[in-house]
Amino acid sequence: MKSMKLFVKMFCCVSILTFLSACSRPQQSSDNKTEPLQQKRVANNKDTGLKYKEIEADAIVNDSKWKPLTGNVNVSVTQDHKKHYAIMLTDGVNNVILTYSGKETTGKVATGDSFSASVLDATGIPYICKNGFIHFTRFDTVERKMSAQFQLNCTKSGSSPLNISNASFKDLSW
Repeated sequence: MKSMKLFVKMFCCVSILTFLSACSRPQQSSDNKTEPLQQKRVANNKDTGLKYKEIEADAIVNDSKWKPLTGNVNVSVTQDHKKHYAIMLTDGVNNVILTYSGKETTGKVATGDSFSASVLDATGIPYICKNGFIHFTRFDTVERKMSAQFQLNCTKSGSSPLNISNASFKDLSW
């Protein structure tokens, strides 16, 4: 038992010393031929800006038409295997963020436990949306696409309410 503890201590010390010496060494290129290839690859990349796929989506915000330019869906899974969907629609300034953690099926869900929403505008202070719903018209976990209609009533301290109606997005993928 004592020899095992001694071995573990020695192993840990050697590992720490190896790590520290590797971190303190200056990084040098081991092969000068790789640098020109990397520079050439970046130099030849004509598409250096990010491009987003245009989406089919629109809404009425406080009686004015709003057309998001892009949208995406991010899926996260908790340790208990529950999926959370974060849907974001944006026009480059205003962002509508819809979060959903309910059943992966079509149907209407009111704001509450499994559905919530917020809107982030250029001020950076979010509108909180407490009254509303999302109605999934497509929730395809095989093709990984969803479509929905939604409506929201949102508030932010010191601002007029934000009412989103006739809102929809079609075939967002994740």
